[in-house]
Amino acid sequence: MKILLASSSTVACEIFSALIEDSDQFEVIGFLTNKDKAAGRGQREVANDFAKWATTMKLPTYKVEDNSEILEVLS
Repeated sequence: MKILLASSSTVACEIFSALIEDSDQFEVIGFLTNKDKAAGRGQREVANDFAKWATTMKLPTYKVEDNSEILEVLS
């Protein structure tokens, strides 16, 4: 079964790691998360902690802003 995992919280990282390791039942094809947001005094674009973790997993990470972008990723 192919799975696209969606989150913006690091709470999901442990659960998603277990799914990735269980490659006999699941094929994780990537991650879906929020676009980078402006933060700090300089208002630099910063990725959420989940997005940072997802990029270390060497799978595609899709950063979306609205439903139309989600549908585009799913297609």
